[in-house]
Amino acid sequence: MHTTPAKEDKDVNGHNHMMHCFLVYSVAVGRFAHMSVKEDLNEALHAYAIRLLRLPLTYKFDSILAYHLAFVTARIQGGQDDPKAWEADDQSCRDLLVPRGTYAGNSKPNAGAPGPNKPVAAGGPAICRSFNRGSCFRERCPYSHVCSICQQNHSSDKCPKAHNSAVSTSNQLPLGNRVTRPE
Repeated sequence: MHTTPAKEDKDVNGHNHMMHCFLVYSVAVGRFAHMSVKEDLNEALHAYAIRLLRLPLTYKFDSILAYHLAFVTARIQGGQDDPKAWEADDQSCRDLLVPRGTYAGNSKPNAGAPGPNKPVAAGGPAICRSFNRGSCFRERCPYSHVCSICQQNHSSDKCPKAHNSAVSTSNQLPLGNRVTRPE
């Protein structure tokens, strides 16, 4: 069985629709999987679905859809019946996720940023979101490793100006092994 994900964002009209499509896909893949991997594959697909359900708490839907399409496409191309591939956290796909309310400043979008909500270091490339989350694993990162709040040489979670912003760190919600701020 070989399938391809939707080619246009217009094909998916919200998180619930995306989840419905994925659950139909995962049932079909699980049903036709070889008996030797069926149980592990179904567990891995279920765990991935739970991961998808948690993403809207922190990330914008357009970026969740981009993440999901990239993740599923990579699994289809690499053999969709490999449970370990579905369980793996793909950093290149995770980099597509854009946090809700991500701005270069404290409260207004950065109109001069390249693309939606990609803050730019003064006179340089876009600021690395992974670095600001404390987890850039790129060998040669093309993005600036500076704070997205004040553009100094530390991550935004260590920024002294962040503690003065309207959202305090006491209002943070857990998401896996990460800490995120609600809107």
